[in-house]
Amino acid sequence: MLALGYGLQGEVKTSPGERMTLDEDASWNLVSQVYDHDELLRMRVADDPERFARLVDVARTAQMWAWLHRLGVPLASRYAHETMRSELVQKALWRTATSTFSDTPANTCWFVHEMDLAQVYGKFIHEWRTGGEPRILFLHRDPRDSLLSMVRFLTDTRPQGIGKLVRFGLYSDILRSLAHLDEQIAYALEDEQFPGLSELRSSRWLAAHPAVCRVSFEELVGPDGGGTLELQEAAVERVVAFLGAEADPATLAKSLFNRASFTFRDGRSGAWRHAYSEAAVRAFERRHGHLLDLLGYERR
Repeated sequence: MLALGYGLQGEVKTSPGERMTLDEDASWNLVSQVYDHDELLRMRVADDPERFARLVDVARTAQMWAWLHRLGVPLASRYAHETMRSELVQKALWRTATSTFSDTPANTCWFVHEMDLAQVYGKFIHEWRTGGEPRILFLHRDPRDSLLSMVRFLTDTRPQGIGKLVRFGLYSDILRSLAHLDEQIAYALEDEQFPGLSELRSSRWLAAHPAVCRVSFEELVGPDGGGTLELQEAAVERVVAFLGAEADPATLAKSLFNRASFTFRDGRSGAWRHAYSEAAVRAFERRHGHLLDLLGYERR
């Protein structure tokens, strides 16, 4: 998405240079959605560019938490820090109660791990259905590989750790208490709230809605990850066309396989075939086979 000119926002690990640069009008529009009249007046009178830039960054973060809440992200159970429940975030929620998603900074790609319709802001759904914006991409992976990848991620001992999500630490404790991979996979299969599968279940409507562009990990990973160049370029071309962007799919495809990603392990599809026992294969199809069917993956 960066290569298409989008800044990144939401549930994604970013560096400062990966956030969209805001012009003066967009910056004032943003701070007006978060700060009260007196603070806005002080900003204008002070004429202090450095302080204003800091306040814009704070406002951007507050607006992000407010909209993640509206998009149905379970913030309270997912994050331990208090930023998302700060007074400024609450003000942002109140001040933007009548606004639409189109009022957020333009050319920004928002990442969310799930969109549970029972929690998503109804006004957002109405805006999307009637106006077609924002354009929604649904990226999925074979759930068997997703579960295996999550198990390995949560039991990894790499220096960068497992991130700040509260339940990641909880499940890491559980999985590390089990001696063998078979036991870890068996536990993950039976726990309805295990990370990855629970989000997929609550977001499965995205896989069925005709206005959502579906694209799979297996398509995007290309030959470096066990796929093909043809599928990779075709998937990128489909995404570029869906977004109405101007870019060369072949050039974009070359940059997709990112070994520097925070969650990268081996980046290959089909690893579950070598890791799952026969009992695990049967258990997965019994409990989660409907997800395989929905996403178009063959049962074994």
